[in-house]
Amino acid sequence: MSGPTRVRGRSAGDHDKRGGRGQACGGAGPARWGRNCDGPVQRQRGAMAGSGRGAGGRVLHAAQAEDVASASNFRAFELLHLHLDLRAEFGPPGPGPASRGLSGSAVLDLRCLEPGGAAELRLDSHPCVEVTAAALRRERPDAGQPEPEPEPVPVCTRPFSHYGQALCVRFPQPCIAGERLRVQLTYRVGEGPGVCWLAPEQTAGKRKPFVYTQGQAVLNRAFFPCFDTPAVKCTYSALIEVPDGFTAVMSADTWEKRGPNKFFFRMCQPIPSYLIALAIGDLVSAEVGPR
Repeated sequence: MSGPTRVRGRSAGDHDKRGGRGQACGGAGPARWGRNCDGPVQRQRGAMAGSGRGAGGRVLHAAQAEDVASASNFRAFELLHLHLDLRAEFGPPGPGPASRGLSGSAVLDLRCLEPGGAAELRLDSHPCVEVTAAALRRERPDAGQPEPEPEPVPVCTRPFSHYGQALCVRFPQPCIAGERLRVQLTYRVGEGPGVCWLAPEQTAGKRKPFVYTQGQAVLNRAFFPCFDTPAVKCTYSALIEVPDGFTAVMSADTWEKRGPNKFFFRMCQPIPSYLIALAIGDLVSAEVGPR
């Protein structure tokens, strides 16, 4: 698949030289996240396998590990829940209002963990993800007071690597430690490494197109803005609107159909962002066992 495959130690300008999360190596310094098929691993040169200690007998702490494949400030926030509200459009490839793509919003429920507060939320993203608006809603006030309206907030991107960029949401006033907030991002994604489109002739039925997402290891940032690191796990829900005659499936605990063209999904177990997957096409169900 396209995308990075391994991690090197940090050096100047190294974001464009290294890959994503794979085997981790490097000299003395902070522990760095790597990834195997099952999830995050920590390794450091001189560390003894299974010992939990690095060079010089130092204990490696996951809470202090640095993910060199993420541009986000994921240590500053707890991600409580993610909700996606997306509409799938099957048009011609390429840019343009009628081209194929997924459009809608991503809503992140967060709690600030930074002791000194945080003035910005920084997420992993990709140039193919076009964010057109961002809105912030602060923690609900005391009972009896009206819930504050979401306020528009500025958003910008910063370079990071060949496989992604940073998406920065600036707060009008810094959030304080323990404060809950909700950030809504309106966006569209068309052609990119995380969302894969098949023409009808590439499918088994040969009649309708098909789209699926591929998030592992660092590609779901090209599906929706997120903390694209295995250090962060959250529950998620999604409402997916599809054209007539199409079915949506996701990596979720439960699902239900809402109207003729909408599917609602919920994952109640916290999972890392790269395990959130979507597929839409001419799909049918079949019994494969007694479950």
